[in-house]
This record gives sequence, structure tokens and C-alpha cells, in this order.
Amino acid sequence: VEAHYAPPFRIDKPGWYLASDGEEWRVAEIDGKTAWGRKGEKWHPFSTERLASSCFQLTKYLRPLKG
Repeated sequence: VEAHYAPPFRIDKPGWYLASDGEEWRVAEIDGKTAWGRKGEKWHPFSTERLASSCFQLTKYLRPLKG
């Protein structure tokens, strides 16, 4: 099932984000239209505009990264 958010959610800064799987993801790098987030030790790419082909998306900015 593809989820759509209105207005489209954008990942525009590093920090902690809430994903549609209910988990918090740490986004540390943003390169063009790709943001790199991690939960645990594995890094995952996310579209900075919308991720239609994945089973979950980043849905909300929570807080900035610390230290």
C-alpha cells in the first residue's frame, strides 16, 4: 500500500524523524534527493520528497541531532 501525505512531506535537515513503521530514525546526511537514515547499525536511503516504493516512509521531523 502506497501512502501519500498532503502536503508532501520533505526531509530538509538532519535530525530524528518518525517513520510510518512507528520507529524513530536518525537522518545524518542529505545528498540531493536522498537522505541517509539509520536505526541501529544499518543505513537506509530515503527520498527527500516521497518514497513511493518502500513499505514505510519518514513522516515527521521530531528533533535535531545532538553532539
